[in-house]
Amino acid sequence: MPQHAHHPWRRVRRYALLAATACGVVIAAGVGLPSVWRLPPQNPVPEALSGQGIADYLNALDAPGIRRLEDYAFMLLQQNALDTEALQYLVVAAGLKKDTQRQEVLALNAARYTMRDSRTQLTAVNIALQKKKYDDAFFHLDGLLRARPDLGQQFYGTLAALISSNEALPALTKVLAASPPWRRNLISFLAQEPQGWAVMQRLFESLRKAGDETPASEMRLLLSSLESQGNFEQAYFVWLDSLDASGLARVQNVYDGGFDMEPQGLFFDWTLRRVKNAQIDILNRPGNSTNRALRLDFANYQGAFSHVSQHLRLSPGQYVLHYDVQVQNLVATRGLVWRLKCVETKAAIGESAEIIANGPWTSANALVTVPDGNCATQLLQLETAARNILDTRLSGQIFIDDVALEPVTAKVPAAGDGAQ
Repeated sequence: MPQHAHHPWRRVRRYALLAATACGVVIAAGVGLPSVWRLPPQNPVPEALSGQGIADYLNALDAPGIRRLEDYAFMLLQQNALDTEALQYLVVAAGLKKDTQRQEVLALNAARYTMRDSRTQLTAVNIALQKKKYDDAFFHLDGLLRARPDLGQQFYGTLAALISSNEALPALTKVLAASPPWRRNLISFLAQEPQGWAVMQRLFESLRKAGDETPASEMRLLLSSLESQGNFEQAYFVWLDSLDASGLARVQNVYDGGFDMEPQGLFFDWTLRRVKNAQIDILNRPGNSTNRALRLDFANYQGAFSHVSQHLRLSPGQYVLHYDVQVQNLVATRGLVWRLKCVETKAAIGESAEIIANGPWTSANALVTVPDGNCATQLLQLETAARNILDTRLSGQIFIDDVALEPVTAKVPAAGDGAQ
C-alpha cells in the first residue's frame, strides 16, 4: 500500500520537470530570436561580380531584392554617412523604383560628397545637363575629369556644342577660368576640329571678359588651326583681337620691330626658336639701359639657320626693309640675311645685304617688292646666306634692332645709303 501511494507524486514531479524544460526552451528561444533578427544586412551583390556584371545584377533586382539593397545601404550609412557604395546603391534603388525625383536628388547629393568617384560624378553630370543646370553640370564634370582624365574624349564634343550656347557658356567659363588640368586637352581637341577655331575664339573672348588672360600656348593652338587651313587672313584678325592696348600700339608692317616686348611666337609677332650651339635673346642694347635689341650668340654653330621669323600682311607694292645691326667677334665664311618670302608660293621676293662684317651699330636698307597676286601673307625670316652646308659655321655675336618695312612713297635709298 505505501508503494502505491508514492506513484502519483512521481508522476507530478515528472510532469513538472517536463513543463520546466519546455518553458526553458521557450524562454531560451525567446531570448535568442532577437539576436538572430538583429543580424546585420548583408551585401546582396555577389562578391564574384564586377563591372558590368554588377550593373546587370542590380538592374534585375525584384522588390525584395531592392529592399535588401536599401537595408544594406542604410546600414553602411550608419557607419559612414559618406559611404560611396551606399550612396550609389540608394541611387540605383530609387531608379529601379521609378522614383526619378528621389534618384536625381540622391545622385546630385552623392556627387557633391564623393568628388573622386567617377560613376557618381558621371550620373550627376548627365542629370544636370538634361535639366540644363549648367553650374551643377560643369561643377561635377570638373570633378569627373580630374579623377578620370581619360573620359575627356566622351565630353569634349558636347562641350564644343555648349560653348555656342549663351546659357551654358558663362558656367563653363567660370570653371575653365580656374585652369583645371583638363583645360589644355579641351583646347587641343577644339584645335583639331574643322571649325574648332570659331569655337575657341568664342571661348577665349568669354574668358577674357571674365578677366582670364588666354595663355600664348592656347592662342598658338588657335592660330595654328587656322594656319593649317591656309586661313591667314582670319588668323591675323584673331591675333589682332587678342592684343591689349600696349600690343596694339606696336602694330606696324613689322610688329614690335624694336623688340620691346617678350615674343609670344604667335605667327604675327616674333617667333624665336631654340637651336643647338646658339643663344637667341632679347635684352638691352650694349651700352644702353633702356633700348632693347635682338641678340644672337653663336658658339661654333653649323647648319641652316632660320630661327627668327615673323608673318606679315603687306599689300602689294615696293617697301624698304630697314634695320640696325652690330656685329661683334663674328668668325664666319658666310653670314646671315633677312629674306622675305610669299607664304602661299614659298618664293623669295626680297633679301637684305649679308650680315657678316664686324663693327659698331650701323643702319641698313634693302628694297623689296610684294607681288600683286598669290602673296597675301609673307614671311620675314633671318637666315643663313650660305647655300652650302660647309659655309654655315658661325661664332660670335650679332645684335639687331629697329626692324621696319616702309612703303616706298618717295625716293628709293641709293646704294650709298645702304640700299641693296
